[in-house]
Amino acid sequence: MVRHGARRLSWGLIDQGASSLTTLCVSIGVLQGSTDGATEFALIFLMHSLAVGFSRSITTEPVAQDLALQSADRVRALVRVSAFTGVAVGLVTALLAAAFVRPDTAVGLWSLAFPLVVVGTDSLRAAWIGARQPARAVPYSGAQTAAAAAGLVLTLVTGDPLWSLVPVVVVSAALTLAGLWRGPALVRAQLVPHHWYYAAEWLFTSGLSQSSGLVVAAQGLPLLPLLLRAQGVLFGPLSSLAQAVAALAVPEFAALRRRRPALLWPAVALSAFLMISSAVYSAVLLLVPEDVLSRVLGETWLEYRPVLLPSIVMIVVAVAPMGPLVSLRAHGYARASLGAKVAVGLVRLVLPLLGVMVAGVAGFFWGSALASVIGGVWSLVTLRNAERRAPAEPVGAVG
Repeated sequence: MVRHGARRLSWGLIDQGASSLTTLCVSIGVLQGSTDGATEFALIFLMHSLAVGFSRSITTEPVAQDLALQSADRVRALVRVSAFTGVAVGLVTALLAAAFVRPDTAVGLWSLAFPLVVVGTDSLRAAWIGARQPARAVPYSGAQTAAAAAGLVLTLVTGDPLWSLVPVVVVSAALTLAGLWRGPALVRAQLVPHHWYYAAEWLFTSGLSQSSGLVVAAQGLPLLPLLLRAQGVLFGPLSSLAQAVAALAVPEFAALRRRRPALLWPAVALSAFLMISSAVYSAVLLLVPEDVLSRVLGETWLEYRPVLLPSIVMIVVAVAPMGPLVSLRAHGYARASLGAKVAVGLVRLVLPLLGVMVAGVAGFFWGSALASVIGGVWSLVTLRNAERRAPAEPVGAVG
């Protein structure tokens, strides 16, 4: 059992690592161009990230606790449904991005295709990971990485940042179509989300926290999404690690809870591991010469350098709530999880905005860091109370 778990973890890390490299290659390529095009891409990518989270919240996440126990046909059906849902969410996102951003550069216009096709591919990968079959997700992320790497090389050779987008968009479209083409027939009932607890959780966590960046941009700081994308480039491996752990930990913790009733200490250990990993990575990053960072981020480095310290603090503590929230999900305590995420999401929306009012752009990062600390403590208390009440509290099982 341990050997199988380690194998799944390895495949999951490979998948998330490949996904991170894809984003990294695309972002570095885009940042080699004009600030206008890079800013449009950053805004659309922020909306793309929201779409990815929403799509997962209404497809894979509601059934993650029990998906691995389903038949092979049931799993394949969910994979196809997830792809269909991802395409629908991506289409709506692209239309909203076109209306909100109104891009007028070639990079910005091609960026609209990014959520349209990549959200569907991500939904395919998330479904296989939720089924505890991360090896089935690797071909998708691997193909995207190869395309993104080729696009980055073309960008560096030609000097045209548009090439950083074209290959990955084309390949992602082909992968999504392949996922839609094969598999059991789609049934209308399967296209309706099983319940909306996790969609609401997404809204009050990632939805609110990432939307705060859009709110700040709309209020007169249009460079903030670009700074967040620069942060994503430098700290992308940490984001991938956190995403991999979150996706893999839910089914693994769900299996663990069948052998032990409490997940409090595993939750603490998970958050501590992620925070220590983030701190070590950040320390190493500080040793990198500025010339290298300037080459990677292009013109954006001059804007990002003044907020590097608060950005690091934000990254290190951002994962504090993850262990408790994963444990609540693994237990199936949907209502308790929703309550915790409402609190986490609200502070992640309000405190960064207050930070901007007090200290400008740097205040956004300091406010986000404080919100994560508060959210981590609150989530841990919620998990402890939920486990003490069990089995009295109804489990938010998904049927």
